[in-house]
Amino acid sequence: MPLLKSKAPTSTPPTPFRVPSMAEADPVYGALVERRSELQSSHARLQAEVRELERRLAAEPVPAFKPEVAQLLGESAGAASTLGAQIREKQAQIANHDAALRVIEQRILDAEGAASLKVCEQSRPEYGRRVQAICCALQELDTAYQALEDLKNDFERENIRWTRLTPMLPTWAGSTKDPDSRISRYLREAKEAGYV
Repeated sequence: MPLLKSKAPTSTPPTPFRVPSMAEADPVYGALVERRSELQSSHARLQAEVRELERRLAAEPVPAFKPEVAQLLGESAGAASTLGAQIREKQAQIANHDAALRVIEQRILDAEGAASLKVCEQSRPEYGRRVQAICCALQELDTAYQALEDLKNDFERENIRWTRLTPMLPTWAGSTKDPDSRISRYLREAKEAGYV
């Protein structure tokens, strides 16, 4: 059995809301992320091709001559020289991909601010609804706190030793009577931000 089981819900749970991704909110950011993904896939494919070419090259016999010497002699340089050339070509492509990925990563970092701003603007109504729900709950807490405080004061006026009831005043939240209390500060900040 749960420690604090509510007999009846006092408020309805928030409606489901999915925060949009930055790629969904900002087409420019989304295009950059997609391009990065394409480059990463192409980069991985090139690396796999180099590994395969290197495996094949390792299985080839070592040529007796450098490809240039074999050509001067009118002989075939063998598959090893062709494989080596293919490996060098793929490695050059990998280096170009690495450079492009660095540029894309920087562009993504540069675009994050604008994309994040768009997500925040799209999410503002939902965020505001949830802040308002907390403000309502805090106002209910303040009302209940004041009622409990009034009961405590009634006990004390009658000189009743009420502490055997276990003091349960939520002093951590404070009261709206105190402008510096936690509850007052939260409500004030929510109002200043335009949520209430």
